[in-house]
Amino acid sequence: MERKLKKANMSRTDYLIRILLDKEIRVCDFRGDIKAIVYELQKIGVNLNQIARNLNSGIFQDAYGNVQRMTVEHAKICKKFLDFMDEVEIREIQGG
Repeated sequence: MERKLKKANMSRTDYLIRILLDKEIRVCDFRGDIKAIVYELQKIGVNLNQIARNLNSGIFQDAYGNVQRMTVEHAKICKKFLDFMDEVEIREIQGG
């Protein structure tokens, strides 16, 4: 039971009340997926920085617009991911 309490991030009282009220207890563990997503986003950011450095050196002048668009899209994806994580955290805190 202790393992279930920890995984559900609930107090013993809240857990037992939910069981007594016959409410479903959902436990989702996204930690592995989230770590993988963060890792990939970091790699993309590093690649974009390398491309930007090369563009600024004059090597790939014709690709400048594409890199700008990719950088904007990367920032949007990162923001959506952070917003999602905030929402998950809020739901966890609220118990829902």
